[in-house]
Amino acid sequence: MYEFNHSHPSEVEKRESLIKEMFATVGENAWVEPPVYFSYGSNIHIGRNFYANFNLTIVDDYTVTIGDNVLIAPNVTLSVTGHPVHHELRKNGEMYSFPITIGNNVWIGSHVVINPGVTIGDNSVIGAGSVVIKDIPPNVVLLAFLAGLFAK
Repeated sequence: MYEFNHSHPSEVEKRESLIKEMFATVGENAWVEPPVYFSYGSNIHIGRNFYANFNLTIVDDYTVTIGDNVLIAPNVTLSVTGHPVHHELRKNGEMYSFPITIGNNVWIGSHVVINPGVTIGDNSVIGAGSVVIKDIPPNVVLLAFLAGLFAK
């Protein structure tokens, strides 16, 4: 990860090679913009025609599966691991991990957080700023709470 994140933009072939080394499986035509952050990489499976913009963070203490034709915008976090709400359990170091699955033809907008155990169905769009805590069915557009000035 360090070598990839510090590679020069002109080192395209080197980056392509490192992408294939960093993750468990990588389909054809996969590209990740540095920097990228992950726990292990060995639990991450990436499909064909994948593109992730900069600052992708993947906490991969368990399996993360990303389908074909997936686009991920900047500053997205996928985390398979969480901690209990009860303070005594957290104090004892307890945590939990559940897999994340992203289907085919999915677009994930910037600043999205996908939490443990979530499956995103094929052909879905996750709008910028969304925090995904439950499964998203196929063919859905999910938008986060949007704030804006409606009247003055």
